[in-house]
Amino acid sequence: MDSLTLNSMKFIGKLKAGVNKRRTRKSYFCTLCKDDFKDPRLLNCYHSFCRFCLDEYLMVNYEDGNFPCPLCKEMNIAPVNGCRGLPKNEYIKISDSSSPINCDLCEHKIKADSVCKDCNTNLCKSCLISHISMQGSKYHNVISLGKGKEQIRTCSIHPKEELLYYCDTCEKPICHTCNTTEHKTHRSKDIASMATILREQLGTSLKTVTSNTYANDFQNKVAEQKRKIKAYQEDVIAMIDERTKELHRLVNEIRGEFVRKVVNENEENIKQLENNMNTLNTNVASIEELLKLGNIFLQHAYNIDIVVHTPKLQKQFKKLQRLDVQISEIKLKHFSPSQTGITDFEIEKIFGTFDKLNKRPKHIQSISRLSELRRSYYDEDRRTKSIRSHRSFDVSSSSRCRKAFWCSEGTVTGLALLRDGSVCVCLGGEGILETFTITGLRIGHKKFHHPIDDLVAARNGSLYISSNSEKRIFKLVKENKEIFAETRSCVRGLAIDFDENLIAGMTEKGSFFDRHQVGHVTEISKAHKVKRVVNDNKIRYPARIAIGQNRRIVVSDWIQLSVFICNGDIIIGTYSGIFDSEQEFIPRGVCCCENGDIVVVDISTNCLHWLSPEGRLRRVVPLDNQEAWSVTADQNNTVWIGTNNGYVFPVELLS
Repeated sequence: MDSLTLNSMKFIGKLKAGVNKRRTRKSYFCTLCKDDFKDPRLLNCYHSFCRFCLDEYLMVNYEDGNFPCPLCKEMNIAPVNGCRGLPKNEYIKISDSSSPINCDLCEHKIKADSVCKDCNTNLCKSCLISHISMQGSKYHNVISLGKGKEQIRTCSIHPKEELLYYCDTCEKPICHTCNTTEHKTHRSKDIASMATILREQLGTSLKTVTSNTYANDFQNKVAEQKRKIKAYQEDVIAMIDERTKELHRLVNEIRGEFVRKVVNENEENIKQLENNMNTLNTNVASIEELLKLGNIFLQHAYNIDIVVHTPKLQKQFKKLQRLDVQISEIKLKHFSPSQTGITDFEIEKIFGTFDKLNKRPKHIQSISRLSELRRSYYDEDRRTKSIRSHRSFDVSSSSRCRKAFWCSEGTVTGLALLRDGSVCVCLGGEGILETFTITGLRIGHKKFHHPIDDLVAARNGSLYISSNSEKRIFKLVKENKEIFAETRSCVRGLAIDFDENLIAGMTEKGSFFDRHQVGHVTEISKAHKVKRVVNDNKIRYPARIAIGQNRRIVVSDWIQLSVFICNGDIIIGTYSGIFDSEQEFIPRGVCCCENGDIVVVDISTNCLHWLSPEGRLRRVVPLDNQEAWSVTADQNNTVWIGTNNGYVFPVELLS
């Protein structure tokens, strides 16, 4: 270990020890050692420290001839002879009567009466006489340290003359000769008058710039931030505890269901065994009774009774001996724990996630208001008797966002709401189909070996999934996958009309960067009959489809950057964003509500555009930094948003 490291460790240890050192009196002290000043040295920034403390500090922080001030970090030039070359702060010792100033030259450390500013040395009376009698230090600037005595400074140009004036023009003290020659035309004041003015200014500054006021204000702000962080922490821990209880409840419910099945099945088996045992006991008792009667007959019966009853008893013996009591076959169901590996990562995804700083800064920046927001939301929910839920995102005041859950890394390209209330999520680029409860608990997972694009749910629970790259539409019934249709064109958006016919958006090419292609909308019946329902040349790339009011087909065109409302083969409405907006309208997901309103995602402004059934703009709902991509709607005036970073969350429109 080198000497620099050792010195650094000693210095740090000294600082730590100094922090806890109890001071006997309140005074002006060194902020490095936390003790009274010993040989205080003054830096350019007017901060003072013990010379020894600065020596130690310099060993750690010296770089290229400079070192920063330990307090304000202003750079100072390190003297050649170390901190000994820094000017002394004599006023600290003068202000502290308990710290006498001793002569630096005497061996016996006699009390000093003056200081040589040129040599930076304290001098007693005898040493002062020797000092001013020497040729090299004859004209040095020597100052008296006595209380009540004014210090005498001499001019650097005229060493024998005292500095008696202050030049306002040059802003420096001057002597009488300088004032009458070089500074003759300058404005000047005598030192005493200028000192009086500057003393008043310094006093005013000291009253204005009070460190305690600034520190108290800063401490109050820090305390407030700590309080907010603590409140946020308590809220998050409460949410985590609530989630833990919910998962415990679900696990206990599952356990109870499994235990109930085992107990019911075993009770039935035990009942069968008990019935068999009862039958056997009855037969044994019957045989024992006959044996007892036979022995009595054998010993005491008359001949005539023996002749009459013996054949019948023998026949009864043979009958009971032929009775074969079979033990019922016991069918025990074997319990097999799931072979799917349960990792802490999978459990974390089920449990919940923390918001990423680079994805949702709005949420992190607003943590100071989280407690009040949650309380106000809960109060509002109690007033309106609506669903109580935690907020994970900031949304427009015209909407209310309920709890979001994370699916997986990737873009949520499609969403479908199932009849049991769950939501099916399509992560197209990853070829993953997952099903969640509305609280975010994963209850289904399906992995495709190729990318998928969009999905739609039929009333019977079947799912239809489009694959742009495979040019196929798959049908998923429970866990069984089958090819529903193969197409020559690339298939993108899917929808189901009121007659359970599948409506698909077809494109010439998989990519929508080729702006010269033309697309169309096709209907595929349950009997696999295919016909084009929209074939207008205005439609270039029908990437997403929705069924609106009066069987209208709504198309989100990713090349035309428009939403088309079609009645049959005729386009009756077009929406291309806000007319006077500076930002381009870039539509993605589209859906229709129960009342016929159309909701489309605009990824340019990250907003939901709420349209009338005819395509007129009703309102714009900003989603801040949620990177929305896909959208679907339920029957309760709630739209579900899928994001570009794997999140799903519902937004309830507030009337």
